[in-house]
Amino acid sequence: MILYVAIFAAVARNIPILFSLRAGTLARMKLITAHKILIGAAAVFFLFFALWELRAYSLSGNPWAASRSVLYLVVAVGFAVYLRLIKRWYV
Repeated sequence: MILYVAIFAAVARNIPILFSLRAGTLARMKLITAHKILIGAAAVFFLFFALWELRAYSLSGNPWAASRSVLYLVVAVGFAVYLRLIKRWYV
């Protein structure tokens, strides 16, 4: 619990958080970098999931699978656009 409070305090003060790369070494990583990694991973995940649902639609003909595929594709594009525009907001 104390670690979470320390991380929250560092983020609130805009202090880079130290992350361990290897035993005995530390590297600075800004919170925005971790945020970009997670947003990029979410965009790839939703793109994969959209293709998965499109495949399910082609096999079953279920219209709900097609609608979910479109929804997931829209979410993936939204995350990709957010990832491209994030530099403008948090530089």
